[in-house]
Amino acid sequence: MNPLLISFINESRDNLEVASRSLLALEQNPQDSTELDDLFRAMHTIKGSSGLFDDFSALTKMLHLAEEALDKLRDGLFQLTSEQTDLLLSAMDVLATWLDEVEQQEHPSVEMVKNAQNLSQKLKQGFQQTHTSAENTPASQAGNKALDSAPTQTNSIAAQAITWGAGQTSWLAQVPNKVRQQAATSLLAQQAIYALRFRPDPQCFFQGQDPFHMVRHVQGLLWYGVCPQTPWPDLVDLDPYQCVLDFYLLVQAPHQAIEDHFRYVITDIQWLELDATTLIFPTGEPLETPIYQSFVEELPQLVQANDWQGLKERTQVLSELGSGLLQAHAALDWLDWALAHASVWPIADYRRLLVYLTGFLLTEEDDYLQPALDNLLQTEAPTSASPSCIQDHHLLVLEILQAQQHMLSLPKTPETLTGAIQASACVLESLFAKDPAQSQHLQAAKQAALVQQTTEPLLTWLAPLLDTWAPVPPNCDQQVDVNENTLPAKAQQVAEVHKALDAHIREAPTHKSIRVDQKRIDDLMTLAGELIVAKNALPYLTQHAQQGMSAAELAKEIKTHYANIDRIADSIQSTVMAARMIPVSTVFQRFPRLVRDLSRKLDKQIELHLEGEETEADKNVIDALADPLIHLIRNSLDHGIENTSERQAAGKHPVGQIILRALPMDDQVLIEVIDDGRGIDSETLKLKAYQKGLIDEAQLDSMKEQEALQLIFAAGLSTAQAVSDISGRGVGMDVVRTSILSAGGQVQVASQVGQGTQIRILLPLSMAVARVMVVEIHQQIYGIPMSVIRETVRVPREKIRYIKQEEVVVLREQVIPLKRMRDLLGLPAADTQKLAEEAVLVVEIGQQALGLVIDDFHQGIDIVQKPLEGVMAGYTYYSGTALMGDGRVLLILNLAALLDHRL
Repeated sequence: MNPLLISFINESRDNLEVASRSLLALEQNPQDSTELDDLFRAMHTIKGSSGLFDDFSALTKMLHLAEEALDKLRDGLFQLTSEQTDLLLSAMDVLATWLDEVEQQEHPSVEMVKNAQNLSQKLKQGFQQTHTSAENTPASQAGNKALDSAPTQTNSIAAQAITWGAGQTSWLAQVPNKVRQQAATSLLAQQAIYALRFRPDPQCFFQGQDPFHMVRHVQGLLWYGVCPQTPWPDLVDLDPYQCVLDFYLLVQAPHQAIEDHFRYVITDIQWLELDATTLIFPTGEPLETPIYQSFVEELPQLVQANDWQGLKERTQVLSELGSGLLQAHAALDWLDWALAHASVWPIADYRRLLVYLTGFLLTEEDDYLQPALDNLLQTEAPTSASPSCIQDHHLLVLEILQAQQHMLSLPKTPETLTGAIQASACVLESLFAKDPAQSQHLQAAKQAALVQQTTEPLLTWLAPLLDTWAPVPPNCDQQVDVNENTLPAKAQQVAEVHKALDAHIREAPTHKSIRVDQKRIDDLMTLAGELIVAKNALPYLTQHAQQGMSAAELAKEIKTHYANIDRIADSIQSTVMAARMIPVSTVFQRFPRLVRDLSRKLDKQIELHLEGEETEADKNVIDALADPLIHLIRNSLDHGIENTSERQAAGKHPVGQIILRALPMDDQVLIEVIDDGRGIDSETLKLKAYQKGLIDEAQLDSMKEQEALQLIFAAGLSTAQAVSDISGRGVGMDVVRTSILSAGGQVQVASQVGQGTQIRILLPLSMAVARVMVVEIHQQIYGIPMSVIRETVRVPREKIRYIKQEEVVVLREQVIPLKRMRDLLGLPAADTQKLAEEAVLVVEIGQQALGLVIDDFHQGIDIVQKPLEGVMAGYTYYSGTALMGDGRVLLILNLAALLDHRL
């Protein structure tokens, strides 16, 4: 990726965070000039940087409009409303999505550009001052009448044929026919043509601008016109230092070139990209004359016979008889132009164009010809798609079929053959999913290929299809036989395949970066230097060994060097981990916006308080916090905090409070979400769980309050009275628990009815380096995180008791249930009769103590944990792997997932 683009993305995200925080603060305190300045500065910086990239023009324009609105806000021209704040926040959302998309594929998609353009229009309308808009005044409408009057077409034949008029840019009637023909020719040659209206700021002269000079020097200018915005006042009332003109332009140039030319006045420009049909209409005096009668009578036969040459000869003869000022003569001129470009028109559109232009040659006495022209249009062969469109569909399907044929033809090993057959069949099944006959034949070919262990059956099935989907020769005069029932389905399947491929590309790993304090980099450089010195000392040990140094002395030197390298390695590890540490504010800052939007949607008054934002944790830990916190905040907003009337009736402050707090705790970080809402009724929760079949009657009667509160994490259980688009489906808290447990953390809940709820999340400071205890189970070693271990004990066999056929042990007057790790891992049971005592690892999972019976304990070590890949990634009860010093691979157990899976 372009280094400049990487820098833009990183800096823009930082500025976007500042802008979002400042805007939300500004909404709470509109008089805070510091926040306003910070907001303006952040948006201005992003806008300026976006101008460095050629395909970011839509984003630059959107940001320019937002910046302009903020500039007016700084000048005190208006007060920021909630609706305008929503617009600015939407602009930041579009910017954030734009940055994510560009980071993945380096260029914005067409959809992203359209989103930016649509929001630009909303920004312009949302911040437009009604008292400064001359657009809607009666005087303005009168002044623009000269150029905005549409060419009048009273002939009914043209209206019935097809509307080829100027549409929104009716002022194009003032553009000479020859200029519009030149522009239409360029459009047919795939060159862009734009119609622009430039309305300069009335005070533009005081800003050093010369609108007339700017208009005359536009690249690719074909025509321009000038008219006053309002009727000219008396000379004594005219202000010569005010610009009161509108400029209308027809330009043949790339979109970016026009934007670059008008980049400093881009908000004063309105434009529309034209197509050829917008420009095709004759203008002139509508003088009636009968000299064209015979030509109009003959035209249906010539068109029906596709005799374009004969039609062209007659048109040229008539063109020499008329006056260039007549509308009919202009129509003949356009007919001559259309005949010269017959090869680029689809046959149906071309006939309509000729009928439309012929309508300008009719007089009132020629009404009897109208049925003949109408019949010409009605008898055209209907087509569901133009030949070019059909050609595109064929090529898409053919491309996929050829790719599969090539893949199946490549040599394959026995290990890869089955996978190749299944992969190719999967693509082809998606392509022909809506074609039952082909799907049935494909399934038969696939089964034969798998049984015979050869790709020949699939290649044999593909061969006739490649001929069927061969390209259709593009010929406008040729009638194309299209199967309307199968073509749309096939084309749709092709689109779905391409969409799936695009999604796969978007999910590919992207460039990620993190900002590191300069001092930490300097510390790493210092440690790297020390490591080099320690490495250079090792050859001297070899020399000493070769020189006959005694074993005792050599061992002493080795221990000394090892201690030095160990110290450096520990320091490097600590410094690298510190470099990966980022403050929790990076994830906390997204929630003020979430609380603002949802509280408005729910019609509640809620304040969010952030505490401990400076608390640092590993970047992976911070990333793992995002989704769980979103669900917790949404739950507190929706059915945790009461509405205003309920709170007042309960004697509470009408404004609900949510606290999001972070605290460092040794080698863990504590995240708390606290609200002062209605709390959770444990009895109601137990009853709902019983009705859902999640607990039985015995549990319903015996379950304690703290145990009942843990039921909110059960899948499918919700305390909401009704399902909404915010919460109530019973999946949010289950996602919270799953995400936290997979990150090696714990989640706890405490609540008091009428007072509120507190959710506590404990996560390790780092998910990369962890301390684990190595345990032995069935002659295999496993790692168990130290964060869940309470103690290790050896329990005499006679101390193990049974409660309802479950093993338990009493430790320090507490009953600890026992689980045998061999059973949990599906390993053969050990012969316990010969053992005098059992090795028990006491762990704490979800505030519940549990004893795990293992074969033996080993040492506690620091490991660099790696995530599981491939097939193993599907086993959630392993959180990762680590490489031991002796080369063995250590599997790290995820006890919470393992127990949840086995129990």
